[in-house]
Amino acid sequence: NLKDNIKIRKDNFLKQTEFFKKYGDFIITPSQTKNSESAWLAYPIIIKENAPFKRRDFQIFLENRNIQTRTVFSGNITRQPGFKNIEMKICKDGLKNSDDVMRGGVLLACHHGLTDDMLTHMHEVCDTFFQQYL
Repeated sequence: NLKDNIKIRKDNFLKQTEFFKKYGDFIITPSQTKNSESAWLAYPIIIKENAPFKRRDFQIFLENRNIQTRTVFSGNITRQPGFKNIEMKICKDGLKNSDDVMRGGVLLACHHGLTDDMLTHMHEVCDTFFQQYL
């Protein structure tokens, strides 16, 4: 079933991308790196710093409507407690992209277990959330 599962994940990634592109004022969506291939388990978005809401607001709204979310479990590793006493070379301009992921990164479902009804529910709930801010 691996090939079928990967195909479903890729299809779900495209469905998520198509849906979320209309909310580019609020979020940054992922793109597939050229000449690469991924079997997307989750759909990562970043809530923009200037969005009129915080990641937490978005996640609570979805979670209260039976849509699981996760924060992105990476980001700027130099800010993790385990690295505070480690000498590092950091770009003089900082690590803005990593900080943005750490501050606003959210993982949404994209896996092969999603049904069309589940995706529709997620998209309807997201529409309801984002429409508050348009």
